Amino acid sequence: LHNDCSYYANELAILQEKTESSNTDSRIVEVKVNKKQYGTTIRKCIYFCLLSQVGVSQCTDVINYICKNVFDQQLSDTPSTTVVAQMAYEIGVLSDIQTGYLLHKSRVTTLAWDGTTFKDDHVNELHVNICLESGPNIIPLVLSIDALPGGSKEDYYPHITNSLLDVVRTYCDCYGLSDTDVKQEIFAKIKSCLTDRAAVNHCVVTRLKEEFDMDLMELKCQVHPLDGLAVSARATLLELDQKWAPLAQERCPTGCCAAQLIHNISKMRYKQGTGDPSGFVTFLREKKLQPGIILRYVGNRIHVLFH
Repeated sequence: LHNDCSYYANELAILQEKTESSNTDSRIVEVKVNKKQYGTTIRKCIYFCLLSQVGVSQCTDVINYICKNVFDQQLSDTPSTTVVAQMAYEIGVLSDIQTGYLLHKSRVTTLAWDGTTFKDDHVNELHVNICLESGPNIIPLVLSIDALPGGSKEDYYPHITNSLLDVVRTYCDCYGLSDTDVKQEIFAKIKSCLTDRAAVNHCVVTRLKEEFDMDLMELKCQVHPLDGLAVSARATLLELDQKWAPLAQERCPTGCCAAQLIHNISKMRYKQGTGDPSGFVTFLREKKLQPGIILRYVGNRIHVLFH
């Protein structure tokens, strides 16, 4: 009987040791994928701390404290301050999360975009103006700035929709929300679009209405102050052309000769395909003139008239 008691006491001690070891292992949360890189869960926690204005050096301490005191668990490998700092540099992800959160919480949203050619690339900027239930009346945000193949409807439309959908996916992945539901809510809050007066923008708005069943108010940019001055100047110069230079007026049927001349020189100086930018710069340097003497023609108004 004594031997049996000793045997069972030893077995009980071994069982208790295994149970304690198992409980300890169950309280350890694995945060790395294949023990190489940090998984999505811990990255979400780090992003949320950063978005909540927690300092880079305190993010790990906050997460460890919550795990230990609330869930009685500990992380298998806590991110160092350097790793957290590297995650903080992922501005694109943090920006998408912040923008998605504000879009989801907004009462009404205005979508705006504008494209221009810069150094042979057609760049489109996409903005949103958000009106929240409380707080500041309007919050302007930059959603995306990308170089596009061109400036047609087929270029603008996918850029706008993909930028919005990327924000929705990143935000939903961070907060564990349904992509479909959040997308419907965010798109339903977009009530208006603000663009310039180019015909292609109207085509893009029409496509957005059709594809997403959106009821959009189509807004146009206000007239630039210089446009009023330019209109008056062109009208006065046109009267002088008609009075003193009728032959020159025949060559410029669309307006005054001065505006047409400045426009064409500027296109020759800057526009690829139509002009000769490199040859024009060489010509200016041969004549000992500064390359910047001819202003760049931008938009559909001749503001260079007032240089």
